[in-house]
Amino acid sequence: MFTAPIGDSGRVQHLIVTYGPAAIFLLMVAESACIPIPSEVTMLLGGALAAGAVGGSHPDLATVIAAGTLGNVAGSYLAWLAGRFGGRPALYTLAGCLPWTAALAFAGYGVGANWHHLEQTLRGPSYLVAAVAALAIAVVVHRRRRAERAIDRA
Repeated sequence: MFTAPIGDSGRVQHLIVTYGPAAIFLLMVAESACIPIPSEVTMLLGGALAAGAVGGSHPDLATVIAAGTLGNVAGSYLAWLAGRFGGRPALYTLAGCLPWTAALAFAGYGVGANWHHLEQTLRGPSYLVAAVAALAIAVVVHRRRRAERAIDRA
């Protein structure tokens, strides 16, 4: 059976195992509203939960996909509202959310009992991706500041 590891992904996993689709919905809302919650962990574990591979409730796979998709759409609109009035039409948001959340949930369903091994395997590459993203953001910020200073000097 599944034992949640210690750390941020362990907390996310604990929420999903304990609260099922409600946690999936809320975590996907947060992720889509620009709060760094890993949708990959959320939906893959949701799929594994539906497959009965981990302890806790065993929701239907369609329920996991619906909770993830609806959370993703709701979070997207929260992010949109926080930014400004105007934004993406609901149909386009749904068209982008549904394939992503369904693919991750199906993958988690397929992984099933091997969920814990997969989470351990992906931990290293996840840190690498985060480091590359942080470096890219730092480079962009540095270039913009340098360009602003050049404009101020002119």
